[in-house]
Parts: sequence; C-alpha cells; structure tokens
Amino acid sequence: MSYLSIEQPWVSDQDNTRNAAMFQDVSTAVDRCIQEAEARALVEGPPEWLTRLVWHWCDTSSAIATFNYDLLVERTATYLRRAGHWSDLYAMPLTERWPAGSSRAISASTPLDPVFNMFKLHGSTNWAYGGPKAPVSDRIVLKQPGGSWGPASTVREHTTGRYTSLFDDLVPLIIPPTSSKSSFYSNLSLRAQWRQAANTLRKARSLTIIGYSFPPSDLGARHFVSASLQSVPVTIVDYSAQIADRTEQFLGEERDIEKFSGEEAVRNFVDKRCGQLVKWGIRYGPEAWQPYVEVNGKDALGHLPEPAVTPNLAVEDKHALQWAESEVLRRWPTALKHAKRDHGADHALAHLAYITD
Repeated sequence: MSYLSIEQPWVSDQDNTRNAAMFQDVSTAVDRCIQEAEARALVEGPPEWLTRLVWHWCDTSSAIATFNYDLLVERTATYLRRAGHWSDLYAMPLTERWPAGSSRAISASTPLDPVFNMFKLHGSTNWAYGGPKAPVSDRIVLKQPGGSWGPASTVREHTTGRYTSLFDDLVPLIIPPTSSKSSFYSNLSLRAQWRQAANTLRKARSLTIIGYSFPPSDLGARHFVSASLQSVPVTIVDYSAQIADRTEQFLGEERDIEKFSGEEAVRNFVDKRCGQLVKWGIRYGPEAWQPYVEVNGKDALGHLPEPAVTPNLAVEDKHALQWAESEVLRRWPTALKHAKRDHGADHALAHLAYITD
C-alpha cells in the first residue's frame, strides 16, 4: 500500500493513475473489512473489562489517542449512557450532511456527566471526505453520529429516496497502514486534530499505551510521542512481553514504567486501575419477578432470601426491584446517586453504576 499510495518517478503517468485507483480500492476494502469485523463483535454484549475501562475514561475525562478505525469505544460510551451524539467525544472539526428538503428538528443534548476526549489520528469508519486530492480546506463529514451496542447497531445504508446519493461524492477517511502518510495529512481538520493531540500529550500527567508497539517503521508515531511526552509515569499494556520491553526501550528505561503483559494483560490492568461495575434490576424467572445484582458481570447475590422471590409478585409490583436497590445501597452507598438506567434488552429494569470506593 505504501508503494501504491505515492506516485513513483520511474512509473508512467498511466500506471501511476492505475496504482492510485488500486490503492483507493484497497482502502475501501479495509473500511468494509473493519465494519464486518465490528458487526461480528456486536453480536455479543460488550465485555465487562471494556465497559469498566470506558467508564473510567469518562469519569477521569481522559484523552484517548488511537490509530484504530472502528467504533467499539464510542458504542460502549453510548451503551453506558455517557454519550448520545458522538461529536461530544471527538476532538475533531466535523460537519454533518442532510439531504435537500430535510433538516434536524431537535438537536442532541450535551452529556450531563464527564466524557473522554478522543483523537482518531488515522480516521474513522464513520468519517468521510473528498479524498487525498481534495482541497486542504475540505470539511470532514460525520456519516454516523451515534449508535449503541448490538447486532442491529451497524451502519445503515440509505438506498432509497433522497438519501440514495447523500455520500456518493465522498470516500471513507481511512489513513491506511503505510510507511509514508504525509500525503494524507494536508487536510486542515486532520492537522488540527494532530496538533491538539500533541498539546494534550505535553500536558499529560501520565501515559498508558495499550496494544501499540511503536514499530521502527512508524517514525511519525515515534516522533509524535518522543517530542511531546514529558517526564511522567508510563504504563505499557500489551499481549507480548517482548513488545512491552521494546516500547520501554524506545521511551527510555529511566522513566517510571509499569508493564502488563500476557493473555490477561488488559483485564489485569483494568482490575488494578478501574472501579467496579455494579448492575442490578429484576428479571422474570419461572414464576415471578426476581431481583439480581451483578458485579463485573458476575452474580453478587448467591442464594436469594425467600421474601425477595415471592411467586405472587405481579408484573407491576416493584418489591423485587426495591429489594435489589436496598441491597445495592447497603453495599455501595453511592451507587444509586450515579446510576444509569436501562441496560440490556433482556432485562425488565436494569441499572448500572461505577463504584470506585
């Protein structure tokens, strides 16, 4: 892809044009493959470590710089009821597009609680623009402004009526994994995002690196961090211990560095740094509505007391829910104050709270 993305001086104009077309085909295929993989991930609910991590990022108003293109983090923030419109998460100048004759009657409200700030430095599957040869002032369009977690939450393609050709003149903003990316960074909005990310990194009090190895070929990412990062503690989270060691060498072994590696690297990091996710509500059992309380996806009640599972409870009766709430309040006094409602279509009532006590 590096070869195809740049006009080579020894290649004829015709072949350079064909290479550019082939490169665009590959970029489109990358976008399609990412969306297909994301759709497979959405079949199951979000893993508990991801929900805890994203809630932690929100509560601490963390700055997240990522080279990933997918929307799983944004979807998790929506699932947790921390953000509705994804423009509240992106540190990026974006615009929206509506067909002629349409208008947005109601605007999305801003988040009531803190959220993270996200720099998607290589683009996103829900961003589109005029392509690498578009004017540098070309506005980047937010094609999909929100969506939750679930198999029905993938990108919807408009194929009829006024939506048919809404984005036909645009291409996905996917900066591909090439060794040279300078031709993609002429867009002023992208450059503004990179500058803001660098300024944020200069002010950071700590840095956590999850799943990125800083390969020697990616000089841009290496210089981006080395030129911006101050003398702050660093945490490296990676499946490979060798990559963690290599990243430590790149950053400088004199730093205060903590490493998590192995198959449970991310989970171990979350267990040490993040709070507990408490979920409670009522489910309809074989004969009655029954309360439940889960901590990080695991049952926290065990054997229920007999009065809490009375077979005569009516559907409208809230005794079971009141019992669950009293149990949560007894164990975690601050949970009800910060709870978010309605999580999981399989639950009649579901509340979620993040506990750091």
